[in-house]
Amino acid sequence: ASLISDSSLLTFNWNLGDNFITSGKSFTHQYAAYGNYLASLIVISVNGCIDSIQKLVNVYSYPKADIQLNYTCEKQSLTLLDKSTIPQGLIVSWNWTYGNNYLSNEKNPIHTFFDAGNYNIQLLVTSDFGCQDSIDGILRVVPKPIIDFTTHNVCLGNEVYFTDFSQSTTGAIVQYHWNFGDGESSSDQNPQHLFTSSGLFDVSLTAFNDSGCSNTLVRPDALEIYPLPIAGFTSNAFDRGNLSHLVNFVNETSSPGLYFWNFGDGDTSTKYSPSHLYRSIGYYNVSLITIDIFGCMDTTINSIEIKHASNINIPNSFTPNGDNMNDFFQIFTYNVLELSVQIFDRWGIKIVEWNDLNGKWDGRINGKAAPQETYIYRVVTTDINDKMEERTGHVNLVR
Repeated sequence: ASLISDSSLLTFNWNLGDNFITSGKSFTHQYAAYGNYLASLIVISVNGCIDSIQKLVNVYSYPKADIQLNYTCEKQSLTLLDKSTIPQGLIVSWNWTYGNNYLSNEKNPIHTFFDAGNYNIQLLVTSDFGCQDSIDGILRVVPKPIIDFTTHNVCLGNEVYFTDFSQSTTGAIVQYHWNFGDGESSSDQNPQHLFTSSGLFDVSLTAFNDSGCSNTLVRPDALEIYPLPIAGFTSNAFDRGNLSHLVNFVNETSSPGLYFWNFGDGDTSTKYSPSHLYRSIGYYNVSLITIDIFGCMDTTINSIEIKHASNINIPNSFTPNGDNMNDFFQIFTYNVLELSVQIFDRWGIKIVEWNDLNGKWDGRINGKAAPQETYIYRVVTTDINDKMEERTGHVNLVR
């Protein structure tokens, strides 16, 4: 840019400060290294007149773009690490291209790659003086395992078997983690587990492949543990009041289903609340097996005793007229050991009493014929099973 007033020709002598000397008027020069260089220009006219000038030339350093790329898993957040350097000055901007139409100007951006595959990652860095450098790299996004499993419903007290059907499209699955929904877990591929309570349970399975990528499947209400039915029954075996030994069983099972009775004497039944006739006295173990609508089963066993039955018949009238037919008021018993009878008149006065199985009343009071009317009796018995009973009623004396 040097000038002379008479527009005569000028000669130029350059020294660019890095041992580069030239005589051209205008030119370009590339410095081999960054730094500060003192450039000088000497201008000589045709008449030998001289002028000179010096200026400081600042040669800025280029940044060295660099990135750290490992593999990552699909649908997993990844931090892209900038490893760029600059020997002098600062890197002030970053321009990332992810290879999937996404861009970022952060230094270490976080990005989620939703699809597996190879992505061409590019980074362009710019220094505080506008110097730029770029780098490309391939990022491998590994697919996650595909999780699937089966299980089944069982009755409480039975083990549940879990079957893994997970697959890994890349590599192999190397680790499993099951959560059974009851606070217990397992690392087996196909575990079995015993639940201690009934109900619905959420089950989850997490699998890891050999690249460290994992996936989880949570299956709500994956299985149901059915509660067990509670089998139970009662009977009137201890209140037999007849001679037939017919026992009525009352089913008290908590749920509907199927019922299998074994009466302990070789006979069975599938009725809900059956009756059974025992043909001999003794102890019998009666069992009830209940199977509910889910196939869950419970069994209960009760011991019953079939005793000698007793019987008491009390007539309601008698005719003491000497015809040898119904002349006495007598209590007829079977398997009764003790008998106490009291007769009262209408005023509640006791007129007759006996304590004998063979006792009877001939219709007299103190040797005299009692009047025809209705009398009150009180009968107390103790049978062969030590069962004591008291009966009261009315008897008609008819003349």
